[in-house]
Amino acid sequence: MFAGSPSMVALHDFLGVALGLGGFMVAYLLVGIPLKFAGSHRLGKSYGAVFYLSAPCYSPMTWDRSPGFSLEQIWPAVRSALFWGAHCAVAYSIYWYVVKNFELSPLQRSYLALLPFYVFSETFAALLRLVFLPAGRVLCPVHARPLMAPSLAKFWGRCWNRWVSDWLRHLIFAPLLRRPYWAAMAVFVVSGLWHEIVFELPYYLAGHTPAFGSMTLFFLVQGLALLIEPKFIRRQPLLRRLYAWVAVVGPSPLLFNDAFRWAFML
Repeated sequence: MFAGSPSMVALHDFLGVALGLGGFMVAYLLVGIPLKFAGSHRLGKSYGAVFYLSAPCYSPMTWDRSPGFSLEQIWPAVRSALFWGAHCAVAYSIYWYVVKNFELSPLQRSYLALLPFYVFSETFAALLRLVFLPAGRVLCPVHARPLMAPSLAKFWGRCWNRWVSDWLRHLIFAPLLRRPYWAAMAVFVVSGLWHEIVFELPYYLAGHTPAFGSMTLFFLVQGLALLIEPKFIRRQPLLRRLYAWVAVVGPSPLLFNDAFRWAFML
């Protein structure tokens, strides 16, 4: 008798959200453990359980760069979490208003999810940085002004998700640097496979029909876009930035599929 009541519907929606985000976080941390060990082995150093089991950054070099905790760090961390949290609430409210009041195709919904996902990622990372202060580390921000990235290479290499991209640069790109084209493609292939495991696998285990291969294809497109960037664009800052936006946003529905949106409540 209560199956269709608003409270039961709300509970069902909440459990779905919790399962999606929780599955992503569990997969993110579990996949990170062997990757962190590989990184520490390459450096010839060992780290504590906090880094291996719970640190959101994968690269030990990123962990080493993180400054020590001081009381002066508390307020900036709180302020950042509040700032991004407020923007996240607005972005998600607008997104869900549009989704519930307009009939959007999956393609339209994927593009619409771009901005709220970005704001969510900043918010979630700010909260994690705040939580990690008692561990004695001030983690670097997950992004470095990606919306202002001057090129596609800088977007993926220096601006977007540094908690993972630093590991890719240190463990995949650097050893292959003598063959930079192969190194770049190897980074994008590994990144695609990582996304399949962290997003598609939990989605599949939760009983949904996954789209394995979609995310890897997106990153292969990114690698090709990086390699075929016209030379004349490299001398024009505005064109380089525009090229980066087109390359990332254009094929983004391959990444922002059902599994990805499920993980981030989109």
